[in-house]
Amino acid sequence: MSSVLEYDIKLLNSTVVCRPSKKNKSPYLLDINIKNNKIEMCHTPGLGLSGLIKPNTKIKVLPLSCDNKKRCSKYTIEKVLIVEKEIKSGKTWLGANPIRANTIFYNTIKKKLFKKLTDVEITNQEYTILDSRIDFKGKDLKGNNVFIEVKNVVVADYHVSTAPKDRKIFYSTIKKNKYKRVGVFPDGQSKPGSSLVSPRAFKHLLTLEKLSKKKNTRSILIFVLQRSDCNGFLPNYIKDPIYSNKLYDIYNNSKVEIYILSYKWIKDKLYFHKELKLIEKNNFYKYGKIKNNLKNK
Repeated sequence: MSSVLEYDIKLLNSTVVCRPSKKNKSPYLLDINIKNNKIEMCHTPGLGLSGLIKPNTKIKVLPLSCDNKKRCSKYTIEKVLIVEKEIKSGKTWLGANPIRANTIFYNTIKKKLFKKLTDVEITNQEYTILDSRIDFKGKDLKGNNVFIEVKNVVVADYHVSTAPKDRKIFYSTIKKNKYKRVGVFPDGQSKPGSSLVSPRAFKHLLTLEKLSKKKNTRSILIFVLQRSDCNGFLPNYIKDPIYSNKLYDIYNNSKVEIYILSYKWIKDKLYFHKELKLIEKNNFYKYGKIKNNLKNK
């Protein structure tokens, strides 16, 4: 079995103390407890991971050289341990660095681990076309140009009976014996004056749709889940209906190929796990804080 992500430097065990750091109030910095209760600042490229980066959470961090004087921290968070009742085993590791998503997908293609795209070879990264910069450009065995955009999926839904009630979440009210966890994208706050959570992600949808109409051209959208506890994928149609409706439209009415890929951590190496299905909207999905009277039903 071939990994798609591993580290040359050993990851270190740590726990979250607070975010933001008490020394630097940037949302990209947190304080961690490492090496016999020594408190250090740590970079968190995924910000708070939608509420998963919280005090006492176990994490794994990558120690880095501080030759760069602009860098404030000696560490970068790479993994976070999630302990939740929605997970069959009770816990799982989640990749906490969204920047790794492109490397993960690139190695998946290079090592031909995903059967549906074994005919694709990547030739360029960060390729500018039309009015967008696309993550990858490549060729397939038929000589088609292939354009690929990768999105990192952090968030998963919860079941209403076991969901946390301290923050807004995407949750399901389906009967517990029918519940299966799904990954959700996008998540975050829309900027004032915009109804989109991620205007950039929406722009990429439009670009991929345009490219799919060109002769001898394939356009592909990839969702990467650096976690193995999900059984499907759902766009966040409650929080961002414009993006979600467009995603469904492209999936059903265009030639854009959409694949959702789940990965599994074994120790500190990441492996391709399985492809997930795009799920249609259901009225038992909700978004917000769980009220006690609803949770106890």
